[in-house]
Amino acid sequence: MMVDASTCPVKCLGSRWEDGWRYYIFRDVVGQERKLTWSQMTRRPDIVALFGGNISWLKSHFPYHTTVMKSHPDGSVSHHRIVSDFMISDAANWLASECLIQASEKHLKHTILAEDHTP
Repeated sequence: MMVDASTCPVKCLGSRWEDGWRYYIFRDVVGQERKLTWSQMTRRPDIVALFGGNISWLKSHFPYHTTVMKSHPDGSVSHHRIVSDFMISDAANWLASECLIQASEKHLKHTILAEDHTP
């Protein structure tokens, strides 16, 4: 599934190395800049916090499906597949890749600007 980054309520700003760790840099839903390590991004509470507790965007783009059973008055049982949560690994991978894309684009733009000023 292709995810349109412009629809994401969290903005991926880039990535950087600091103190021996790669940090992924975001602007969360309340506008605060946040940096997370990979291990933090694979923990549900940290991703949910980026989104201010509202996981509806995550569920619609990285759905985790569950099958539920419903009993009917006639004794029959039907099975329904529902989206019960989001796939943490898929969300973390996408967020990390978007940060790396942003970091690459910033580096490329900086390199091009530097070359434009080379005598």
